[in-house]
Amino acid sequence: GMEREYVMYTPSCANLQPLPLVFMFHGWQELAQVYAGIHGGWSDGFADVAEEKCFLTVWPQGTFDQLGRLPHASSWSAGGCSTKDNSDHFCDAEAVRRTSGAYCASSCGVDSCAACAWCACVDDVGFVLSLVDTLTQSLLVDAQHVYAAGCSNGAMLVYDLAADERSASRFAAFAADAGLPHRGHGCVPRLPVSLLHLHAHNDQVIPLDGTPAHTGGWVYERLAEMQSALVDAAGCGVSMRGSGWAPLSMLNGTRGA
Repeated sequence: GMEREYVMYTPSCANLQPLPLVFMFHGWQELAQVYAGIHGGWSDGFADVAEEKCFLTVWPQGTFDQLGRLPHASSWSAGGCSTKDNSDHFCDAEAVRRTSGAYCASSCGVDSCAACAWCACVDDVGFVLSLVDTLTQSLLVDAQHVYAAGCSNGAMLVYDLAADERSASRFAAFAADAGLPHRGHGCVPRLPVSLLHLHAHNDQVIPLDGTPAHTGGWVYERLAEMQSALVDAAGCGVSMRGSGWAPLSMLNGTRGA
């Protein structure tokens, strides 16, 4: 019975033909409206691309919850960040208490709060699938061309969508920007999936090499290992190990893989 929100852009070409649908998932503590560029967010100008290329774009809103000292913060329950198991150590618990305090979400229950958890306890994969069903039933959507992209905490949700058997086959492709599942929570899809990952080589918030983050000591899966697992699961017959990085010239100092 929880009400959820989203922002949607419908191009002028709508109602002429079934359109591709792109989901864009924001990062931790962010707002869908800001991420959509309504107030100059990271996706500013993306609606222009949607208009030019003729596709629907949806920016869903994460769950608002009491996260420790943060009274009204939004998050996605993904990549292990809502663990209730205190033996699930993917952070320096003492560093978390010292630098920021525990992000105990009210939706997880006070008695079930784990030191390393930092997001709400909800079924966000279920929410996204419900939204896919609602939009494909009410709009002219090309169900064979539904895509999921996200940044940071939103990218963690993208990895969950790609791995979850309920959702993997519902999307044509995935894109993750600067986000990885926590160590021990990088599930490999059973179905072959197409996934693009973009990441700054020197990212210290979610390091791509499995080293602890600069604050709190949170640890994430190594990108190279996630890539190799995806390649092996898809049966591509090639390995990403040792392939290096392909620089993206349009993003200064950023490398993509």
